[in-house]
Amino acid sequence: MEIPQYLDIAGHVFYFFIAFGMFLLARKNKWGWAFRFMGEAGWLWLGYMMSMSSIWSWGILFVCMDAYGLWIWNKKAENPVTEVTGLIRVQPLNSTVPDQGKFTEEVPAPKTPLV
Repeated sequence: MEIPQYLDIAGHVFYFFIAFGMFLLARKNKWGWAFRFMGEAGWLWLGYMMSMSSIWSWGILFVCMDAYGLWIWNKKAENPVTEVTGLIRVQPLNSTVPDQGKFTEEVPAPKTPLV
């Protein structure tokens, strides 16, 4: 069975979206999730168009993994405890400088697990 050229080109485009999404995520840019989802959705479509269950079934798994990754990303953003140092980073309330990842004070994390 010969694969139509437009499906082959679409596959390259969808892989580009996935790779570019990984690049953005490595740079801690949340837009990487959008590119990964677009690429994975494209592969789901390709698997359906080519009647290949191996493509769309693994595509569903990867979309679920991306959704879990996004959920964890957002959950960690809500919890400022650093796992490496065990410190909570805080910025003074009266600070007029926008937070740019630099904090002026570190306080010990609580001993009880955060819920």
